[in-house]
Amino acid sequence: MISQLHVFIFNVGSCINVKCFVGPSRQSRKIFVSSEGDQWKAAVTSIVQPVQGTNGNLSMLFRLAAYPDNIFAEIERIFNLWQEKHQQKEIPQLLFKNLGGLDNEIVLQYLHKIEKVESITKISKEIEKKKKHEVLRQIFVQRSGCGTWEEALDTYENVSENLEMFQGMNITKKYIPRSLIKFIDDTVAYRPSQQQENVRINIEVDIEENLLENSEIQKIIKDGNRKMEIEIKRIVKRMRES
Repeated sequence: MISQLHVFIFNVGSCINVKCFVGPSRQSRKIFVSSEGDQWKAAVTSIVQPVQGTNGNLSMLFRLAAYPDNIFAEIERIFNLWQEKHQQKEIPQLLFKNLGGLDNEIVLQYLHKIEKVESITKISKEIEKKKKHEVLRQIFVQRSGCGTWEEALDTYENVSENLEMFQGMNITKKYIPRSLIKFIDDTVAYRPSQQQENVRINIEVDIEENLLENSEIQKIIKDGNRKMEIEIKRIVKRMRES
């Protein structure tokens, strides 16, 4: 094991510079593929940290190394694409950072979009914008009391367009600026009055009384009512706009 680690250290050290990202990523992948269990992470840490002088990239290296074969093949393709044009320049790491937290299927879709070096920065920004918008959606849904984003769209006009004004701000689930909270509260407080009086629709289903408290049945009833309400509101909205 010691001799194997020495080989990895030599290979990582032979990168273009000590801050390079491609070399450690490839070596981390090799360790992951040839190891069993979680011991590979300790091996990667012992190799990369002394070379790079920091553990800031370790979590990203772990994630990249553990991707399925089809995803890492795309990552390797992008590495090669970059090195063919920039032999003395480090590849931007923002792309790989922004891929964190996405489902593998979505990750693969974004990587497929990169056909040339110039696409790397473009796709990085596209992912970043998409993730920020998703955070804004989640914050709005939670603060407004809506069950889903679809319900929010049906309840509040132009909410998606209005949230765009917050795209440039550094907003996370842990940091929500007062201006966003005020916007959501004002949106909820102001809802244009409807010209027509709302009508309540009741649907009856006959089942045995002892089954009423069944958790699965209760969930079906709750989810079904919400979905039906959203669909009816969507149809009514479309009818009013036509």
